[in-house]
Amino acid sequence: MKNYICTTMVLISLIATTIHAADKKEWPSGGAMHTGLSFNAQKMSMMDKLKKKHSELVELTSIKEGQYLVHPRLVKAVQEQQLAWEEYMTKECELIGSLNGGASTWQSVAASRCENNLTMQRYKRTRDAVSCIKRIAPEDRWYYMQNCIYQTAPLAIPLER
Repeated sequence: MKNYICTTMVLISLIATTIHAADKKEWPSGGAMHTGLSFNAQKMSMMDKLKKKHSELVELTSIKEGQYLVHPRLVKAVQEQQLAWEEYMTKECELIGSLNGGASTWQSVAASRCENNLTMQRYKRTRDAVSCIKRIAPEDRWYYMQNCIYQTAPLAIPLER
């Protein structure tokens, strides 16, 4: 069953990447393929924005004194967290898709919708972290940017503060 779902997701992704956005008009509006392609196009656009914003976040955390990074562990953690998030998003949304009733194509649409939503949330959190850091005077960033970066780890934030 797991292989079947993975194969379905791979096929949907492959089809989505080979069909141009203009070709969506050939699929019936409201159908699974049209809907899935729409969500995939939105996600891909948002992923491009996220990658750029994340690169900016990495650059802002890469504070140097002379030729040395002030805190290389933080920089590495920010980079690795993004990679872990991408894996988490894919697996989380596979669960959401499989929970959706109906044909496997609609389950794939539900997974695509989930990926689109999570990517948009991740972009907004990363964008807000970058804006927060930029509001801090450069000479004070090392001391205060942790609060800005913390919002990129929503699952680690205690429910009650």
